[in-house]
Amino acid sequence: MIVACIRGRFFIERWYTIRSMSNVSTGDALQVIQTFEPEARQGYAPWLGFHNFDHVLREIPYLVKQWAICDTYGIEVDKVETGVAWLRHDYEFGVPGDSGFDSKEARSETLTREELRRKGWAAERIAKVSSPILATALDSDITCVNDLVVVRTDLNNIWGMYPFMARTALVLRREEERMSGKLMTFETLQEKVEDRLGRYLDRDMALTDDERSPDGGDSLPNKTGKANLRRFLNETPESLAEIVRMHVESIR
Repeated sequence: MIVACIRGRFFIERWYTIRSMSNVSTGDALQVIQTFEPEARQGYAPWLGFHNFDHVLREIPYLVKQWAICDTYGIEVDKVETGVAWLRHDYEFGVPGDSGFDSKEARSETLTREELRRKGWAAERIAKVSSPILATALDSDITCVNDLVVVRTDLNNIWGMYPFMARTALVLRREEERMSGKLMTFETLQEKVEDRLGRYLDRDMALTDDERSPDGGDSLPNKTGKANLRRFLNETPESLAEIVRMHVESIR
């Protein structure tokens, strides 16, 4: 399934021959990561509107695109480790409460760390998986390239095409309503999006110098994400519904 997510996607060319700094090909990395798929899938609740395993599979091509960028610019990234982190970053997200953990991401990281220990992974290698998972939590620090690659993959919809971001916000609204058992007003949705996306975008998301502003301002992904956020905050329920409707029709 994971390899199938890559084949046929127009923006990844010759993905199997791309080489990483550690001489692990993208194709080989995907084959290893695919062995983790069945177990990882079991940790995602299909009733969740967004944080389900489809979210993981949907962004695999974007994760591979980040690897390709790193290869092009000579940036060292651990492909297998970031791939496993991506598969497990929202593991058991649908479990009520945080079960004694600081965050849902901390729970996912602990369960992943324990599983990798059972598989005989070395502590140093496990840390390369744990760090990106924890970095996807709100207000967490991005400490290395592995963190940044996984966080960028998780937040792809924020600075992608605006209709994707708008639709994601509505899907997350329905998911949160189902988890809390309470309806959310449109005004509350906008407040939550402004708070959460604003805090995510407080972190610099630039992966290469080309994405950084020469004057020290916002990087390209941060600038695009903030522009999408401003547009969202000016929407009405009717205008947003129309944008999403037109987007859905355009991809049928």
